[in-house]
Amino acid sequence: MTITSTLNSGGSGGSGNVTYTSAFASPPASPASGDLWLPTDSFYIFRYSGSAWIPWGPVYSFTDPTVSGPTTWVNQGSATVSTANGAIVLTMPAGNAAFDYHIRVKTAPATPYVITAAILPGLWNNASFRSGLLFRESGSGKFSSFEFATSGAKNVEVNEFASPTSYSSTPFSGLPWAANGTVIWMRIADDGTNRKYSLSSNGQTWMQLYSETRTTYITADQVGFWGEAESVTFGAQTTLLSWKET
Repeated sequence: MTITSTLNSGGSGGSGNVTYTSAFASPPASPASGDLWLPTDSFYIFRYSGSAWIPWGPVYSFTDPTVSGPTTWVNQGSATVSTANGAIVLTMPAGNAAFDYHIRVKTAPATPYVITAAILPGLWNNASFRSGLLFRESGSGKFSSFEFATSGAKNVEVNEFASPTSYSSTPFSGLPWAANGTVIWMRIADDGTNRKYSLSSNGQTWMQLYSETRTTYITADQVGFWGEAESVTFGAQTTLLSWKET
């Protein structure tokens, strides 16, 4: 795909005024100096030097969560969301108790499906903070959460809950989330047989951490994201940068 646009060369010369998009394995064939290329499956934006594509980055390809993301509250309390800047910013109140999850859900797609999300961890919390994705059974209110924590062991975990305030069990725990950098890339999937939980450090290559049969603990008909902050003085924020369903 080729998009013609007007670009400023920044004083470096070149006649390029075209922006391309294609798979990384299929670079544009006849670019001009100064042209831009935005691969659909790479970490970079490229600018053509006149002889080679020069990478700039890292850059992530996002899917607008305000269009496709969860919109229904579960246990909202005094939590709020804002979409003023193009992402979904979930703000949790101060004085939040342990295991008091503020959740946004939507109806799960038909199986098989994959939910891929990019999350920025919480800000200005002075105790414990958790966030992540979840599968939820709307009839019982129970859910299975895929989450990272910013205190204690700082683990990536899969936890089961009877409700947003009632913890049940932890079938998977043990991977330090700090290894994943600033943006946390998480993926949950239901292939019609199993639910799967995966993590990525770059949004392109994935490591499956855990899998269970799709009827373990719940039969999920909803998916979502959430935040939880155990803070006396301050609240916390988590930002959903991208929500993609495939």
